[in-house]
Amino acid sequence: MSALINLPDINTHTGFRHRVILTLLYDSGCRVQELCDITIADVSLNSTSTVRLHGKGDKYRTVVISDETAGLLRNYIQRYMPGAVRTQLLITNRYHQRIDRDGIAYIIKKYSDVLRKEDPAFPEHVHCHMFRHSKSMHMLEAGINIIYIRDFLGHEDISTTMVYVRADNRLKNDAINKLAPKVTGETELPDWSKNKNLMQFLNSLK
Repeated sequence: MSALINLPDINTHTGFRHRVILTLLYDSGCRVQELCDITIADVSLNSTSTVRLHGKGDKYRTVVISDETAGLLRNYIQRYMPGAVRTQLLITNRYHQRIDRDGIAYIIKKYSDVLRKEDPAFPEHVHCHMFRHSKSMHMLEAGINIIYIRDFLGHEDISTTMVYVRADNRLKNDAINKLAPKVTGETELPDWSKNKNLMQFLNSLK
């Protein structure tokens, strides 16, 4: 996530816009359509900075964003949207029209392809939902309460959010199993029943 989000060159208008898109996708945990619908009025850059998202079922929720993301948005609006009205869309395409899902997917693929050329281990297919998924998993790893994560993601049912808990548990289980042979130092334990002296000693204790 970090390599992908920080790849666009913010010294150009296009690169700055792309950096804002990738950063918001991750830091706000928003759905793609929610990102496309954000207006300048939805962004609050105060001591606790937030973004209001228009979610499923015509419901709104407000999520907290990091200070770094707030600084990026503040700089972006001041530099490229100084006279914009509050109802104007925060993110547009290169023609200054409403951006859509395909446009976001194209941007993600553009930078993913660059990273994959540099590192073949980088995932071949990176889709929009991976940003939301990664944010959810990182929040779990940070020990954030599952109820807050549910509200942050805009899930109506906690069972939807629990998918991330199960995924987190699987990752932890895999990590523990991979670590175990290194800790024990042996993958196969000796069969003590074949040690006659030891078995005689144990039998004498009965």
